[in-house]
Amino acid sequence: MIYTITPNPALDRTLTVPAIVFDEMVRASESQLDLDGKGVNVSKALRALGDETVIMGFAGGAAGAMLTQGLHALGFAADFTAVAGETRTNTIIIDAASRRYVKANEAGPQISPAELAALGRRVAERARPGDLWIMAGSLPPGAPAAAMTISARCV
Repeated sequence: MIYTITPNPALDRTLTVPAIVFDEMVRASESQLDLDGKGVNVSKALRALGDETVIMGFAGGAAGAMLTQGLHALGFAADFTAVAGETRTNTIIIDAASRRYVKANEAGPQISPAELAALGRRVAERARPGDLWIMAGSLPPGAPAAAMTISARCV
């Protein structure tokens, strides 16, 4: 099995406006919501190549529920570790006239040592010889790089 771990997944909200104008309200002519995160994108690419994956990582709050439900609705296997904080929502505003954009990424939820340990246990429960594990993307606050080196012993 191929597993992708996305420690800091996101909902990406893309708004297209006629022009980016500062200090004025503009109405979006288009709006799109994408289920994202580097590991999620790896799973999408692998599916396009004919491989199935299990998407893991952290998800919390209403955005985390929307991410998880959306992935399941698209037929992806998702096994996120629940966290107390809210999964991030990134906002992209595209200027329709120039095709230039502004992208603002949220930091993501604060990850506690207990939540980090819970993800480690989930990985250990699933790991089997011959599995392929891909960890991709940014780390959420509270998840030190050394702690994200998750290992599971397969006998």
